[in-house]
Amino acid sequence: PMQVNQAVRIDSCRVTDKMTIKTHSTISYVNAKNFNPDEFIKMTKPGLLYTIQTNNDLKSLRDLDVIFIYSYNDDSGKPFGEITIGPEDYNQPVDENNKGDLASMKTEDTDALLNKVVTGIKDHLPMEVDEITTLVECNALPNKTLEYTYKLSTSKKDMADNFEEIIKDNLKQTIKTNAQTKMMIDAGITIVYIYKDKSGKEFSRISFDSSDM
Repeated sequence: PMQVNQAVRIDSCRVTDKMTIKTHSTISYVNAKNFNPDEFIKMTKPGLLYTIQTNNDLKSLRDLDVIFIYSYNDDSGKPFGEITIGPEDYNQPVDENNKGDLASMKTEDTDALLNKVVTGIKDHLPMEVDEITTLVECNALPNKTLEYTYKLSTSKKDMADNFEEIIKDNLKQTIKTNAQTKMMIDAGITIVYIYKDKSGKEFSRISFDSSDM
């Protein structure tokens, strides 16, 4: 297996038929039950197509009219769907406005994808982050906004006076080094981090968007 990013792992790749390469991958943190195959293909195919069209390492395969098949499952083994990309697809002109990444998606499509991701994350909550911090809630809000709520196992009076400043610096460094999160910020998504003390009372709300980076 090869981990492509935090969410996607390539499990196998083989020649399944003449001039056909099939790749099986697992997508974590998202449930296949929340997607219908057509919806998943609409969101996923443009990025795969753009990669095949522009990756120089795949030129020899394009020249041979190789067919690429991508099959995706979630962590439980339930299939998202299967995407086939052949010469009739990758020999078309490259669409620079639809690279399949978050930055090239319409706002409504981004919001729909965030809702799907959040639904998958909710299935894993509460999620312990460290010895005092637990992720207890995650929500997708309109206009490309993602909201995380954390609960600490301590009271506000026990925290450093500059807690928010420390946390903001730590979050900024995490975003810079986490490819998935940085990709979301670069694509115009706003991420809101809410912190509550052990009694459940909110005491800090920190927002990040591309201007903060």
